[in-house]
Amino acid sequence: MRMQVQDAKRRLGTLRPQETYSGPLDVVRRVLRDEGVAGLYRGHAACVMREVPGNFAWFGVYEASVRWNQERLGCASREDVPLWVKGLCGSLGGVCYWVLPYPFDTAKTLLTCDQRFFGWSTRMVLRKVYQEQGARGLYKGLGVTIARAVPEHYLLFMIFEWADAALQRV
Repeated sequence: MRMQVQDAKRRLGTLRPQETYSGPLDVVRRVLRDEGVAGLYRGHAACVMREVPGNFAWFGVYEASVRWNQERLGCASREDVPLWVKGLCGSLGGVCYWVLPYPFDTAKTLLTCDQRFFGWSTRMVLRKVYQEQGARGLYKGLGVTIARAVPEHYLLFMIFEWADAALQRV
């Protein structure tokens, strides 16, 4: 995450020398030196708070929409649902993955990369962002994330279903 933020700050011209890392191992070395082992886990709770409901929504919506389409299309089994339809169901699941827990992703990013929030709890970060920017601040960047998620999850689930079907035949 810090490497991604470094690149963004470099493009914006706001990168400070102490935020310049030569690579992932340099990030780990400096975090361990400056913050100890606990520094490697900063933002972990917010990440878990994103992942659990996000994955529940992702797979739940995917499976429910595949079953709904199976009935709607009159397919005898789940395997008969066309691959492109499963891809669309994957896109829908991917969108739900991000929409539901997105504020926790915002908090994770701030906890990991913004010095102002080092040592804060996820709840404190969410409250501060909401106080300063309202709900809009908690969802800043969601549009770009959704635009990326739609084709990404379409392909992911199409390839998964294709590979699963191929392995079933082996």
